[in-house]
Amino acid sequence: MSLKRILYIEDDPDIRLVVTMVLQARGITVDSHPNSQSALDTAPQIPPDLILLDITMPQKNGFETLTELRGLKGYGNVPAVFLTARIDINHEILEPFQPIAVITKPFEPAHFKTELDSIYQSFLSK
Repeated sequence: MSLKRILYIEDDPDIRLVVTMVLQARGITVDSHPNSQSALDTAPQIPPDLILLDITMPQKNGFETLTELRGLKGYGNVPAVFLTARIDINHEILEPFQPIAVITKPFEPAHFKTELDSIYQSFLSK
């Protein structure tokens, strides 16, 4: 099973554009949002295969956003991957949110889709 649909939340417009273009060019439908509230207000009726979100955002951070998304019907078990430039993220901070991975910024756009596929396949094989 491969990734087909991603809910993506990133406040940096340049990063959001690059990631969206990379994923769409490889056949993934990306529901991209500039902030948490936009994503929460328009979350798709059919949950995505994966939630991809930044940790550090204005208004609501990625942890708060993921908690609210997982409260929506059908979103409780959707795997999540955090994107972050923070180097101070440790297991104790992440554990309550149960992301399947954390990808640090900056990342190599050419390899991003492959890395995300690998993370997703590892999750499915558990």
